[in-house]
Amino acid sequence: ARSRGEVSTQIVAGRPELGQNDKSVQILTRLRADPETGPHAALYSGTLNMKMHKYDDAVMDFEIGLRHENMKDEVRLELKYRLATAYIQTKNIPEALKYFDEIMRVNPGYRDVPAQLGRYRELSLNRNLQVYLLGSVSEFVTLCRKLCTMFFPDAKVKIIDISVQKSEYADLLAEVHTARWEDLVLYRYIRSSNQIGDLALRDMYARIKDLKAGRGFCVTAGGYTDTARQFVEARLIDLVDKDQLVTRLNNMSSFSG
Repeated sequence: ARSRGEVSTQIVAGRPELGQNDKSVQILTRLRADPETGPHAALYSGTLNMKMHKYDDAVMDFEIGLRHENMKDEVRLELKYRLATAYIQTKNIPEALKYFDEIMRVNPGYRDVPAQLGRYRELSLNRNLQVYLLGSVSEFVTLCRKLCTMFFPDAKVKIIDISVQKSEYADLLAEVHTARWEDLVLYRYIRSSNQIGDLALRDMYARIKDLKAGRGFCVTAGGYTDTARQFVEARLIDLVDKDQLVTRLNNMSSFSG
C-alpha cells in the first residue's frame, strides 16, 4: 500500500500533464522538508527539474530527499540513482560515481548501474573521452579539429567548414593535402556510446555527395550495426569505433580547451 505522502505528492506531480511544471515544482519544493511527504516530494520535484534541464536544482532536490531517515529502501535507491544521473548532467563525474557505488553495495542489479559504473569510471580516467561525450559544444569541436589532423600522417589539413547538429554530432569538412594526393574529406563525429545504424550513414553519404567530398570518416564512441558496416562496403566511408577513437585520444595530449 502506498503511504499518504506518496499519494499526495503523486497528485501534485500530475500537474505537468496540464503544462504546469513550474507550479508543481513550487508546491513540491515546499513539501520536501516534511518527514512523511519529503522523500517523494523531493523525488518528483527533482524529476521535473531534470525534464526542464534545471540540473543544479534537481541535484538539490535529490540531496534534500536523501537527508530524510525514514523512507522505503526503493525510494532511497531511486533518489540516489537520479542524483547520480543529475550529477552526470552537471559534469560532476566523481559525485555520480560515488552514488552509483553506494547503489551497487546495496543492490548490484539495480537498473543499469553496473553499465553506468563501467562507463563513467572510464570517463573519469580519460579526460579527452569525457570531453568528446560530455564537454561543451565548443570543447567538443576543438577536440574534433585536433582529431582531424591524426588520420593521415604528414598531411596538411585545413578545416573549411564546421556544422554542429544539436550537440548530437559535428561535421567537419577539410582540405587534406599529402605528398601523393589532395582531396576534400568529411569527418562526422557522433557524440554517442550506442550502436550507429545505417540511417546515420545514409545521411552522411548524401552530405558527402552534396559537398563533393572524395571520402568520409564516421567516428563514434560506440559501435556500428551490421547493416551500417554493410552500407559502407562499396562506399568511401571509413568507420571509426570506440576502440579506435580511444587509441587516437590517448595519443593526443590531454585536452585543455
